[in-house]
Amino acid sequence: IKVGLYTIRYGYRNNSFFIASNTAGQFIVIDALGADFQIGHQIAYEGSKIINETLNDETEAKVHLESNEKEAYEYLRTMIRIGKHFIN
Repeated sequence: IKVGLYTIRYGYRNNSFFIASNTAGQFIVIDALGADFQIGHQIAYEGSKIINETLNDETEAKVHLESNEKEAYEYLRTMIRIGKHFIN
C-alpha cells in the first residue's frame, strides 16, 4: 500500500470508522478516533500519520487495514456481524 493522497468513500458507526481509497485503487480502513472526517474529504496517509488535507488538520486517526476494496468492505461487515469495535 502506498502512502499518499486518499479520498474518504464511506463512513460507518456514527462516523467512527471510514473507508478511503487512492487513485491506484488501494483502500484503507480508518478508525477516526475523534477526527472530523466526512465523505469526500481528502486525506494524506503517511504511514503512522493521517492528515485531513480538506481541513488542514493533523489527526490522531489510525489505519486498521490496508487492502483492496473487497477486503475493506468485508472488514467493516465483520465488525457489524460481531457487533463491536476492533481495538489496536
